[in-house]
Amino acid sequence: LTRLYCSENQLTALGVSQNVALTELGCHINQLTALDVTQNEALTKLYCSENQLTALDVTQNVALTKLDCSENQLTALGVRQNVALTELYCWRNQLTALDVRQNVALAGLYCWENQLTALDVNKNVALTGLDCSDNQLTALDVRQNVALTELYCWRNQLTALDVRQNVALTKLHCGSNQLSTLNVTNNAMLTELICYLNQLTALDVRQNVALTKLHCEDNQLTALDVSKNMALTKLVCADNQLTALDVRQNVALTKLDCKNNQLTALDVRQNVALTELHCWGNQLTTLDVHQNVALTELHCWGNQLTALDVRQNVALTKLDCSKNQLTTLDVRQNVALTGLDCSENQLTALDVSQNAALTGLYCWGNQLTALDVNKNVALTELGCYINQLTTLDVSQNVALTELYCSENQLTALDVRQNVALTKLDCKNNQLTALDVRQNVALTELHCWG
Repeated sequence: LTRLYCSENQLTALGVSQNVALTELGCHINQLTALDVTQNEALTKLYCSENQLTALDVTQNVALTKLDCSENQLTALGVRQNVALTELYCWRNQLTALDVRQNVALAGLYCWENQLTALDVNKNVALTGLDCSDNQLTALDVRQNVALTELYCWRNQLTALDVRQNVALTKLHCGSNQLSTLNVTNNAMLTELICYLNQLTALDVRQNVALTKLHCEDNQLTALDVSKNMALTKLVCADNQLTALDVRQNVALTKLDCKNNQLTALDVRQNVALTELHCWGNQLTTLDVHQNVALTELHCWGNQLTALDVRQNVALTKLDCSKNQLTTLDVRQNVALTGLDCSENQLTALDVSQNAALTGLYCWGNQLTALDVNKNVALTELGCYINQLTTLDVSQNVALTELYCSENQLTALDVRQNVALTKLDCKNNQLTALDVRQNVALTELHCWG
């Protein structure tokens, strides 16, 4: 026997000590708590991931080129004798140390989600892929790893990262660290740059013309020039301190997330490919989405908008324009809407009769005197509290699980058909009677005042 593959079973034990001719062993996705391969010196490939191994001795397996022992419970792994290794997968274990200085043939090293505090890859000059994310690394020197095309080192404790020598990099994910600077001017081949949740005050991506994905959210950026990044399809620069953002050259954008900045204007008229726009928590007074007919999600709440025309955005499934200053909102053309939140505006009327696909409707904190939801039979959540409603008919909304209609002027409320209700808040109205005998699923009922 030279090849044995017994993966995806329920094996609790496997004895291969007599199978000394084995070159390939695949026993991943079982329930093995131990595996002895010390007699299998001919092994070149060993796949034992997703078991319950607490120890693995591969010191005798000097011919190994590929080792995958990820998703076990290993606290130590010695691979210094395995100098032929080209690929090592040991992610999601409990390793506190990993010595790969002798493994100079390594092209791929994937040791993410362990407890490593240090990792020396200076001798691993053949590396093209390195993923050491989700560890406790305080430093990482990749200056000798000039062949690297993909580097993932997110969620560590790195305060510095020098990638100026790594000109072959196409993907760099270094988010959730403590980086205060990041120089990618030499990395012209980058297609993905993910550097969110750091302490960056500046980021120059003008040389990175191949970028298709840029995530630099949760930093301290005051400016961002993406005018040269015309290949961008996804840009996430939320939670910074940007006062301006010019995306007119980024016509390939499908997702733009610039929420929680200090933007006073945003021109997306050229971004006709946009399917998602998240620009909430800024200071926008106008927003023109006439040209963005591909939009499926628009989140523009928490701005200073006095008008919003979405009549051309017929593909919209989610619209959140709450916490603005809107006096009117026409969603009659938006028949694909499943979620609508227009709360905390100044609306006096709202017609949702064409929005039969709605499952969630939140229109609270307006000045509505009437609301017809008879056609919205798919509704599971309705929040229409703090308005001026005198009547509310929910007899057709049998799918409702949550109904919030408090602080209106209701004199009657019939919820006998709404047997799926788990939460009902109808407090501070003028109700003289309330029959909830059919609402046996209720876990919360607020009917005071």
